Amino acid sequence: MDSKMNKQAIPLLRPVLDAREEYVLSNDFVLPEYCPDMAVVLKCMVTPLIHSRQWTAGQLMLEGSATIRVLYLDEERNVIRKAEFNHPISLTVRCEEGHDIPLTQVSVTQEYVNCRATSPRRLEVRGAFSVHAWAHCAQDLPVLSADCKNVHVRRCETEVSSIKAFTERVMVLNDVLDLSSPLPTEDNLLYDAYQVCVQECKLLTGKAIVKGTVYLRQLYGDPKNGDMLPVTHTVPFSQILDLDGAEEGDRCEVNACILSNSFRITGNGEEQHAVLEVAVKVLVQVQAFDCRKVSLVTDAYHSQCPSTLQTQELTLMGFKGMHRHTAVIQRSFDLPSGDIKEILDVWLQLLSSACHCDGTRVLVTQKVNVCMLVKDVNGMIAYFERPEELETEQAVDADHAVAEINVLHVDCIKNGNRLELKAELNACVSVWSKQEHKTVLDVHLQEEEAYPTQRFAVRLYYAKSGENVWDIARECRTSPEGILTENGLHDYSLAEDAVLVVPID
Repeated sequence: MDSKMNKQAIPLLRPVLDAREEYVLSNDFVLPEYCPDMAVVLKCMVTPLIHSRQWTAGQLMLEGSATIRVLYLDEERNVIRKAEFNHPISLTVRCEEGHDIPLTQVSVTQEYVNCRATSPRRLEVRGAFSVHAWAHCAQDLPVLSADCKNVHVRRCETEVSSIKAFTERVMVLNDVLDLSSPLPTEDNLLYDAYQVCVQECKLLTGKAIVKGTVYLRQLYGDPKNGDMLPVTHTVPFSQILDLDGAEEGDRCEVNACILSNSFRITGNGEEQHAVLEVAVKVLVQVQAFDCRKVSLVTDAYHSQCPSTLQTQELTLMGFKGMHRHTAVIQRSFDLPSGDIKEILDVWLQLLSSACHCDGTRVLVTQKVNVCMLVKDVNGMIAYFERPEELETEQAVDADHAVAEINVLHVDCIKNGNRLELKAELNACVSVWSKQEHKTVLDVHLQEEEAYPTQRFAVRLYYAKSGENVWDIARECRTSPEGILTENGLHDYSLAEDAVLVVPID
């Protein structure tokens, strides 16, 4: 009896890092001398950015900063003021693997922020945001071959993916915009928001061409008369990255995040209009995947001797691609007050998002705050916000999905006491197949306890509806394929009672 078991190696994506750390922001700030006293705090906005990441002795060291902007009113209550502070961030994420990971993805999500004035010159800011760091590596897992001599095996076909190639690059994007207005100065900036969106990633042999856009939105206010100037600007980019090992046609995942941003306002020397000079540092990461179908052994037995199985529960992930689409969301709702005369500005604050897969589509639900700066009939300024849920969907067959949402543009119209809102969103969804399998790694034969030789060539088996040919073959110590062939069956599951002719090995 030949007891040698044939093995095969299947490529897997193995998570080596999946950690969440909460960073708590708790600090008191004093207004700079040039800022007027506070009478009413309108809105506190915290923008956390991770500037650098470094592996040291199995620990991921993250350094960054949180920009804290507080919009408030002075005693006159007819002009929006701003106070800005910078708070350093330092976090350590430990990896159980105990070694450096070449490509690590990091995202930062704001959990909450509270701000109150403890005096006309002092602010108390309390908040928290979570930092999620994750990484995968390729692993070959030796399992029982689907073609194993003298052992009957039960198989299943599934798709798996492993990392074939990866790269990352830091890009510094610079652009200049003529604002065609004398209003903006750096001191007039009330807030700004930067978002990076990848529109395309094309693979060639050993190369990746990544195209995307940085979206910039700013709001300037005149401290003398309260005039507002919203500014939107886009900075497109296209980069060729080395991606050794990748081939044209491979599936790839691309992620981009902003590491830092800065701007400077000058005059153009002619009409003295303001000129905006923008510098944005962007990290782009690309991973190419080896995607293939494999045949796994989920059960096995030997017809001539008892056997024990070494098994392992596996979660197999198959990368199916990235899907990008733009959706226009429209909402209409009552304004919070009946005496609102003017909408000064409206923007969306992104909160949490969730993906739901039902086999035919991916539904992305994004929670947002609709933030509004308004002026009433008496010229007084106020801030309001309301929560909303925005939904986008794609016709994609997937078991698992991860979505990133960017707000490209927001328009609003005041219609009586109602606000008509239209937002343009870009959704980038990574879709995966996800299968749970118990896989046979090895079969250990108890050859010294061989079954007695069966002295007949066939036997009759009275099968009940719902029985499985595999289980019948195991009980009769014979081949399931032989039962199927002898009885002209095409399905392992029996739909009705039957008398089966069972050939004996």
